[in-house]
Amino acid sequence: MPCSLDEIAHRLAGISGVEVRRDVPLAPFNAYRIGGPARILVAPRKIEAVGHVLAQVRECGQPLMILGGGTNILFSDR
Repeated sequence: MPCSLDEIAHRLAGISGVEVRRDVPLAPFNAYRIGGPARILVAPRKIEAVGHVLAQVRECGQPLMILGGGTNILFSDR
């Protein structure tokens, strides 16, 4: 059974060098400046943290999307 969003956010916030934010509008993260909120936005600030984030997300069975520069993507307003 997948972890709840609260549980995965708590787990990720416990990783050193990781910023976790809830309900973040995605418009500022893409070239078209459109898009509704991400339930959880995770920003690893250290390269070492990326592997820990991936392991926690995989363990919790939550979907993951890695966002680069945001130039080739459209986010739904929902």
